[in-house]
This record gives sequence, structure tokens and C-alpha cells, in this order.
Amino acid sequence: MLKTKIKRYEFGVNVLVLILFAITAAVSLISAYGAACVAWDTSWWARPMGPRVMFAYLGPQVPGGVEVGVLFQAMNVITWVTSFITAFMLFAYLTGFLGKWIWFVALANAFVAFIAGFIPAMIADTNGFTEPFEGIGSPHWAKTIANATVFIVLVIVIFFDLIKVTNFKSFTEKDNRFSGNVGRQLMLVSFILLWLSAISFLGTGFMADAHVVSGINVWQLIEIQSIGGYITLFGGVSTLSAGLIFNKFKPPTLVK
Repeated sequence: MLKTKIKRYEFGVNVLVLILFAITAAVSLISAYGAACVAWDTSWWARPMGPRVMFAYLGPQVPGGVEVGVLFQAMNVITWVTSFITAFMLFAYLTGFLGKWIWFVALANAFVAFIAGFIPAMIADTNGFTEPFEGIGSPHWAKTIANATVFIVLVIVIFFDLIKVTNFKSFTEKDNRFSGNVGRQLMLVSFILLWLSAISFLGTGFMADAHVVSGINVWQLIEIQSIGGYITLFGGVSTLSAGLIFNKFKPPTLVK
């Protein structure tokens, strides 16, 4: 009975880690889309919009504003990269692709992604580091908190050895559904890409609603986000088709 409880507990921890990877990848990707308009269209830096000045902290009239803008751009690039690395963690975790190194990669990625969220969040909430921080207000905190949660959970899992080494090795054994089977690995990749595609398409609605300033909707990158959705959708359909074809012509060998 005790052995069964341990196995079920470890299974729950594995599921928790996978869910965190999936949610964090989605939140980070949406954040990367959302910050792209500010980061790369410099015409928005300190642009008057009704009674307000949009993103005044990035404008040249603010001391160090342009430098802060460059830092903001760098954090956006890192957010894009870490978003897809987090999604890749799903594949690596289920297939044993990185072995035990996955813990170090996942921890490093979560920490870097946290920094890439924390810095722009503080830039927005302190008006370019010119005002004291008075509380969370920037949407950048969503990816920041998500990645911090992943980092903390992974530290707890590793420190308390919640997933035994023998249990982790089972991901790379021959009876694993994904390890060593190219067709199933392709289908796994397709599910991850389709998940990111769905997030890209669904995000256009509430992202647009969140960009209304003085009665004007300033969301201008729906086309870019849609392109990203179509690209990941095409990738998901392609890898799913390839996986199905591969399994059709070379079905998995039954392990006795």
C-alpha cells in the first residue's frame, strides 16, 4: 500500500511540473506578443494619446529613457526565446531528451525568464526607474510570477527529491510511449505547437480589449500575433501528419 501511494504521489508531481511548463509557456508567449508593440515600434515611446502620454518612461525627454527602451527591447527578445524553451521542456520531460540535465536547463530558463519579466515590470511600474515602486500594476508581472512559480517548484522538487531518480529514468526506458519512437515524438511536438497556436489566436481577443486608452484601441499587432498563430498551427499540423505517416509505415515495436 505504501509503495502504491509513493508512485501516485510522484505521478502527481510529474503532472504538476508538466502543467506548469504548459501554462508558463503560454503566459510568456502572450507577454512577448503584448510587449512587442511597445518594444519595437518606437513611435509609441512617449506618444500623446488623449489626456495621457503613452509609455513616457521610454521617451527621449526622460533621462535615460532611450537606454531603458533598449533594455526593454532586449527583455522582449529574451522573453520570446524563453517562451519556446519552456514549451520545449514539455517534449524533453516526456521523452527524456536531456536526461537529468533537464533540471538544470529548466531552472536556468525559468530564472532568466523571471528576470526578463521582472525588469520590464519594474520599468513600467516605476516610470523608467524614476519613481518609487508602489505596487504591482504592469501585465509583465503575469509571466514574472509564472516563471518564479516554476523556479520555486523545481527547487522544491529537486531539494526534497520528490521525483526519485529511478522514476525519472522510466521516461527513457523502452516501454516509454515517446522515448525512442520518432512518430510519437513528432505527434508530441505537434500537440505542443497546436497548444501555442491556440493561445496565439485566443490571445488576440483579450489582448485587444486590454489596449484601450482614452477610448481608443491601440492594439496594432493583431496581424503579427495571427501570423505567429498560423505559423505554429502549420508546424503543428505538419508534425502531426508526419507522425501519423511515420507510425503508419513504421509502427512502434511491441516490448515484451
